Amino acid sequence: MALLFVSGVHYKVIQVNGQRLVGPPDVFVGNEPPEKCELRLMMKISGENRGFCYVTYICERDALNAIRNLNKVMVYGNRLRVSLSKNRRHLIFGGINPNVPDDVILQGLLAYVQPSKVNIFTKFNGKCALLEFANHRDAAMAKRAFGVHARKFGPGIFIRWYD
Repeated sequence: MALLFVSGVHYKVIQVNGQRLVGPPDVFVGNEPPEKCELRLMMKISGENRGFCYVTYICERDALNAIRNLNKVMVYGNRLRVSLSKNRRHLIFGGINPNVPDDVILQGLLAYVQPSKVNIFTKFNGKCALLEFANHRDAAMAKRAFGVHARKFGPGIFIRWYD
């Protein structure tokens, strides 16, 4: 664990699973901030940042003020893009051979992820599975896991956000 010092305030910094988690501040006036009151800077395996981060605010008003005040601001020659994040919870797993039985597809999927709901259907010349997760983080981790294992399901397999 490290500490980040900004404008006279210390923030706890932890690096975990390709993310640097920053916050909450060590000195906070008012009620204790929620545990999720943090900044998540997404990292590459090499340790470099991926060029984006997520910030969780205590209240919606503060989030909307940040968007209004920071969107399109120039920082080191780059224009910031600040917006509300999308709570994507659905993935489409497609390009599956139409001859593969649904139970085999389901068993293969469940070997890598634990969606809350799976719908398997035939579309055009192949099968697809629509996966629903409890939250965005679970869906993002599943998408990442499939990136490594998708080829095991055959050629032409893809995994994409569905929202």
